[in-house]
Amino acid sequence: MFLRITKVSGILLFCFISIFGFNGAINLQAASLEQDLSMLQEKEQATYNNLNLQVPDYNDIVPDSYKKGVTILNELTEKRTEKSISYRNSDDSITTIFSNSPINYLQGGKWSRVDTTLVDDQIDPNNSFAVLKNKFKVHLGKRSHEEVTIGDADLSITYEALKTNKSKGYVSKNTITYNNTWQDTDLIYTVNSDHLKMFLFLKDKTSPKTFSFHVKTQNASIKQNEDNSIDFINRDGRVVYSIPQLWIQESGKEEHLYGRVIPHVVRTDKSSIITFNIDDKNLHYPLIVDPTTVRREGTYDTSANFYSLHSIDTPSILPASIQNIVYKSYKYQTSSQNTFDPSCACVRTIFTSSTTGADSDVYLNKTHQSTFSNNSRPTSNNYYLGKATTLNSNAPAILTISGSEIRFNLYTLGISTFNGGTLYSSFNPFNNAYMEITYNDTDSSFAPQNINASEIKESSFLINWSRPTSIYASSGFLGRYEVYRDGNLISSILPTSATNYSLRLEGLIAGTIYKVEVRAIYNISTGIISSGEVLDIKTRDPVTFIYDSNGRLDYIKLPDGRIIDYVYDSNGNLLFKKIS
Repeated sequence: MFLRITKVSGILLFCFISIFGFNGAINLQAASLEQDLSMLQEKEQATYNNLNLQVPDYNDIVPDSYKKGVTILNELTEKRTEKSISYRNSDDSITTIFSNSPINYLQGGKWSRVDTTLVDDQIDPNNSFAVLKNKFKVHLGKRSHEEVTIGDADLSITYEALKTNKSKGYVSKNTITYNNTWQDTDLIYTVNSDHLKMFLFLKDKTSPKTFSFHVKTQNASIKQNEDNSIDFINRDGRVVYSIPQLWIQESGKEEHLYGRVIPHVVRTDKSSIITFNIDDKNLHYPLIVDPTTVRREGTYDTSANFYSLHSIDTPSILPASIQNIVYKSYKYQTSSQNTFDPSCACVRTIFTSSTTGADSDVYLNKTHQSTFSNNSRPTSNNYYLGKATTLNSNAPAILTISGSEIRFNLYTLGISTFNGGTLYSSFNPFNNAYMEITYNDTDSSFAPQNINASEIKESSFLINWSRPTSIYASSGFLGRYEVYRDGNLISSILPTSATNYSLRLEGLIAGTIYKVEVRAIYNISTGIISSGEVLDIKTRDPVTFIYDSNGRLDYIKLPDGRIIDYVYDSNGNLLFKKIS
């Protein structure tokens, strides 16, 4: 539509010259072009907004209510870990969300929520954007030829795109787009909690087939592997960042093609040049190329096949405590749209990305997962639960399993604990997967039973309890008992075959109330620290002896408030004692 308007505007120019004069024609043509540009900017801005690849926003990760009538009360910030957040529910259960990528990062010794929104850089706000609330920091120039740095104070990697058009960057949340960085090619960066995703959008055959970046590293060396992945290695010899095998995607297809983008690393004394060579033979434009930089955690195979497995690791979980489990997985869908470009009076095709569900086979892990398997589905160390499926194009793929189903299935198979889950799908490693576990950490069967106090004296008493009635307490899963006085841990006791336990608390103050709690700590649970009743125990009040001026015992004040009076004759002889 815009192209036709532009042509019509050009034709009408001669009419307006003759009717309204030259100035009027120029003004009308300028207004028409201004309208075209305004409409183009609106379309481009919508395109940039669609290119936000973060799902969901890390600050908006909140579980759904696991059953009707139960509401989410508040986050339990003390239970945060790098890849989990927990919430207290109105029925006193806890829902913990475990992610395959970081949700929190350490700041000042405490876990804070990740926020990958691009903001003006504090160091150079006029020339760069930054992501600061993350495990690693990212700084991006406001134009395409300016440096992009990922890392921290100890190690960093800096990319500089070469021979660019010095395009201005447009920011939408965690994504910056440099339109036409090279001829008919956009450069896009998206910051996530564990990787810096780079996209090259090749709009048509006039796009370059070779792209080069000047790379500088601090405290790291660069290595190209046989599979054409690239590693950044710190001084200890550990791979800290990687560029996995590169893929290319052609228009109208979701398949990622490997082997079509070949990197070449040329090293110098202080820096390197990475060149990406693209084979576009028989491919349909526009194309996407994906040289993404991943922060390496743990061990995994860099081959393309490892992309199909997402493992979500958790502490060991007791099935008896589970109320509900929900798996959610997302993937990035890429499509193209036509946008009018008045600079060439032509229509260009631009890729847009959206989030949808990634249908996945879901397994429970019987053991902790330290590696990604690269060639096969999960093994005997996993138990198949079912398939997470997508209900509509805008929703994640979901699989929900009730606690009763978990208990029945795992008990039948003799599985006493599990350690997270694995999702097997055809989606790549930069998608997001979540596992929501709702469990009851106040189940009375897990708690110490029959807590009471005996032998209460002025400076001591005996605290007594019996073993929890849960099957796990008698099956080797109970790690220890912990006794707390006024909130402070005073003793840890290992369980034995005995049913009843006691601990004497000494060195106490007479007539003082103490709060005593006994906890059962299960050494294979996510957070089952089950407490019995908290007792208020008062030590005996002191017995007070009062003497008269002659040094004789005048009376005794007993702990219960009674008074024993001593009565003497005129010679100081004791006549009798009187209790009042």
